[in-house]
Amino acid sequence: MTNLKYISLSELNQKIEEHINLHFSDLFFWVLAEVSSHKFYQNSDRHYFDLVEKSKDSNIETAKLKAKSWSEGSEAIKMFEKNTGQKFQNGLQVLVQVKVEYHKIYGLSL
Repeated sequence: MTNLKYISLSELNQKIEEHINLHFSDLFFWVLAEVSSHKFYQNSDRHYFDLVEKSKDSNIETAKLKAKSWSEGSEAIKMFEKNTGQKFQNGLQVLVQVKVEYHKIYGLSL
């Protein structure tokens, strides 16, 4: 092997996680996006989905991030469904409060 400087993938992930935790750990953002790829696991009361933004002109995705909703977030979804009579599902435009997280195995999510 040459004298190429490198780091392991786990070291890179650790650096990314440290950076995100340093700069985002106490921040929450209100985000307007569309729900996509929604999956609900009733036995664990967890929602997994993507939040996407689409171009107004062509309906092509211009941004996408993984999102998850557990415990309090899952309760908020239940209240939303109860209060609006609308199911939390793909295609729904939502205004949600999110926190940026990074996990070394699962990557970036909200």
